Amino acid sequence: MTLEFANQTLYAGATWSWTEEIDDYPASEGWTLTILLKHNTDNAVTLTATASGDDYEFNISADDTKQFTKRNYIYQGIITKTGEVNIIDEGEVEIFPKLDVASDLRTDNEIILDAIVAALKSRATKEQQSISIAGRQIQYLSLQELTDAKKYYESLVAKEKRVAAGKTGTPRVLEEY
Repeated sequence: MTLEFANQTLYAGATWSWTEEIDDYPASEGWTLTILLKHNTDNAVTLTATASGDDYEFNISADDTKQFTKRNYIYQGIITKTGEVNIIDEGEVEIFPKLDVASDLRTDNEIILDAIVAALKSRATKEQQSISIAGRQIQYLSLQELTDAKKYYESLVAKEKRVAAGKTGTPRVLEEY
């Protein structure tokens, strides 16, 4: 079974409201529905429905959704009743940023590339000269290492943009000498 949750477009900092109808586990018979959301090693966040007849209503406030950042989360739909626990759905959802909420919309690779470019332009701050994002660290690299890293991250960013645009394959790259 696929929960309606999987079809929602979710924005951090906005209210999330939807209804789940689960014929095998009607809320009127004492079942409780929760959804667990988790990203990597972060703690799971629990969303709990309220019973509405046989259905389950979710109303998550904008204040509660501010904690989420732009990324993909895995989820599990869990139905419980007096010691019985059933996982009825699992999958992945993407949470998008609400544009008036302060957030950095760049990918990790774009952030790293920007730090490398700033270092190459000799305008890097002390924080930019030593940066660690998603387990990748750049610290006081030589000019050659920075140039090599710039080319590498440019290719990763270009690939991300191609994938986001729905394009596949490797583009032909022409270099000037």
